[in-house]
Amino acid sequence: MSSNLPDKNNTNGIKPIGDAKKIFDTRTKVYRNILECRITRRNPCAIIMLIDQSASMGRKYVDALNNESTASDRVAEAVNAFFEHLITKATKSHEIRDYYSFLVIGYGNEEKENYASLAWEGTLKGKEWVSVKELSENIQEKIIKTEWKVPYPGGEPTQQTKTEKVWIKPKSNGNNTPMLSALKLCKEKLEEFIETRSDNFPPVVFNITDGLPTDINDLSELVEVSNQIKNIDTSFGNTVLFNCLLSNLNENRIRMPTLAELEKIDSNKFHKALFEASSILPEFILKEAFIMLKEDKFNQSNPIKALTLNIKPSEVLPIFKIGTNTNL
Repeated sequence: MSSNLPDKNNTNGIKPIGDAKKIFDTRTKVYRNILECRITRRNPCAIIMLIDQSASMGRKYVDALNNESTASDRVAEAVNAFFEHLITKATKSHEIRDYYSFLVIGYGNEEKENYASLAWEGTLKGKEWVSVKELSENIQEKIIKTEWKVPYPGGEPTQQTKTEKVWIKPKSNGNNTPMLSALKLCKEKLEEFIETRSDNFPPVVFNITDGLPTDINDLSELVEVSNQIKNIDTSFGNTVLFNCLLSNLNENRIRMPTLAELEKIDSNKFHKALFEASSILPEFILKEAFIMLKEDKFNQSNPIKALTLNIKPSEVLPIFKIGTNTNL
């Protein structure tokens, strides 16, 4: 009777060590594909926010209910809400688990022409990477806001009061938009971080701006450094770089275009550069985008870019959530 075990002289062709390694490697690959869509304490996610703080971010926006605010107000509000959202996601059984590490870079400065810097404030000032637990323990301020809201489509506007936790305050005092400097600083800090964390979940970078960079001679420089960021990888995949261009215009609004939609923006050199600079959305983000936005293109095989053009500042929070909303 034949046996699946190796005989004494190993004449039946079975190599226990080699075959066991093949089985282990195959199993690891299968599990890795499953884990690729999950952020865990063993595979945490690095998240970097690049925030334009130039003077143009002080432009006023008025919503349908006449609530007035600036782009910098809304972006800071979205970033703070995003932090609070991820702290809640990381809280399990009254314990805050180290699912995320955060870095915030501000660019646009009233004193230095081409300057980007770490933008933590208060008790976090001077820090580089901040864990989700540190973030929860270092709320800078709590503010009470009252706004008009429509509780449901067609409903009567009502005043609502809410308490917001603040880590980042709005800034729009810069005389320039040194986006290239911000991206270079992002690349430097991310490379340092990944050196000792190569087995982490792929990092996610959000660049939020409302205008052209002022520290470049050619838009190809922007694309080049963005590609270098996108090539920073862990064993689970490459960094995902989102570019979010804000505007109060209602035309030419594009939210995560397919490659085929490039022709819609081909005539605008800056938009085209941002298109090339943005990542192609990986599978785990496409699934979340389809669930949250209900657009068929996220459920098809066409490659889609991590890019939004001419969206309102109030629309960036869902983009943040889509970019990081994986099964924990």
